[in-house]
Amino acid sequence: GADIAKSAEAPADTEQSAAQPPMIHVAKSDEYIVQLTKREGLKVGVHILGSQLVIQEALPGQGSLVGVWNAANPEMQARPGDVVVAVNGVQGDSRDLELRMRSEAVGAVMELRLWRAEAMAKGRWMYADTWNRAIASLDPMRWNEPLTKDELLRDLAARPTEDTGRPVVVQIGGKNHVCMTVEQVRMLFSMDRDLVPHRHLNAAGWPRQPQGGGEVVCQSYSEETALRAAEEAVRSDPRHVICVVVYNFPSGWQTKRFVDAQEMRRGMGIR
Repeated sequence: GADIAKSAEAPADTEQSAAQPPMIHVAKSDEYIVQLTKREGLKVGVHILGSQLVIQEALPGQGSLVGVWNAANPEMQARPGDVVVAVNGVQGDSRDLELRMRSEAVGAVMELRLWRAEAMAKGRWMYADTWNRAIASLDPMRWNEPLTKDELLRDLAARPTEDTGRPVVVQIGGKNHVCMTVEQVRMLFSMDRDLVPHRHLNAAGWPRQPQGGGEVVCQSYSEETALRAAEEAVRSDPRHVICVVVYNFPSGWQTKRFVDAQEMRRGMGIR
């Protein structure tokens, strides 16, 4: 039942703890525990991927033990790609964890400690306000070493005060994302990554302009000011709002806000 889900770590005896590999720190919101009751003929729903034991089959229902858990616990569902880091309070490599689950008798309760897949992701960053970002990003000396989410956020938080307002490029999974704030970087490692406001140039035909031509939310001679106003407007309702930033002579840069009653796919419009 849902009351089984918890975030506290399961205790382990001293001998087991001494033999276990060191844990990477993750935020408590990225770590959770599920309890699966082993059933005859029903697979767990995990598989070995590289050096990790990850959730593979998570569709709520009777197709796997993970599916049974997800059907009963909609607020604490395991997701495909989430990583099993301990079974019944004991850590180990992927094969050790899989063997431990195989060895459990039918009817036994297996307590799995998992990390969200996004907590295991690694990213690297560089400053975005260079003379030519596309060329600068090809220089490996401009990037830091790949870091976990928590490490990267700490790295950004430790920047000198005069640099905290500078935009950064964060690369995750080979894709570059320009972020204006640390909160946007945090979202890149979460299920809300698609809600981070983006800037797109020359997106001809978008948005579909409703009657009235949209609401003007900013008028400025500074392009950066207009772009930031657009990002703030999008952030206020990221599933329905898109903004266009245009230059009008002689009044300068203008930010227009458009609202669509239907949920929009991210990436539309000029941010």
